[in-house]
Amino acid sequence: MPYADRPRPGTGPLFRLAWRGSHYPGRPVEELWIGLDTDADGGWWFEAYFLGRVPLGEGAERAAEFAQWLLAEPPTGPYEREFTLIARAPQAGSPRIAAGTLLTVAFLLGREEPDGPEYLQMLPCGETAARHIGFEVCAPLECEPLPRAALAVAAAGLLDVATA
Repeated sequence: MPYADRPRPGTGPLFRLAWRGSHYPGRPVEELWIGLDTDADGGWWFEAYFLGRVPLGEGAERAAEFAQWLLAEPPTGPYEREFTLIARAPQAGSPRIAAGTLLTVAFLLGREEPDGPEYLQMLPCGETAARHIGFEVCAPLECEPLPRAALAVAAAGLLDVATA
């Protein structure tokens, strides 16, 4: 259920993509999501199932780049594209991630077969601040099949706000 419209900051996410799925094999199906939002002070936030809310340090500029990446016309055949939304940013906003962890959140968008469904994956990873040891924060969030039309509407709304 993606949506992008809202009357003013703080009244709901600027961008949200939600879907039903199981985060881990064999686990119950539940609502998974990713989203971007601003707060009353103009700060930008990324949120996702399991991660919670984390600051988007590069703000509107990075949100606009993400929206443009999502809106790019997909090729007709198999493909895979990657976008890093957050790169090694120190975190203190999520209760599930230790303060100071360097968080990276990357996305994969693709299709495995010529006429197959598109998928979107969120791949969060962390790096310890002291020893710079990398680790998987959680299993990838996978949205397949990707609701392309609804995603385009939500991404276009995000792009409008981020470039205003």
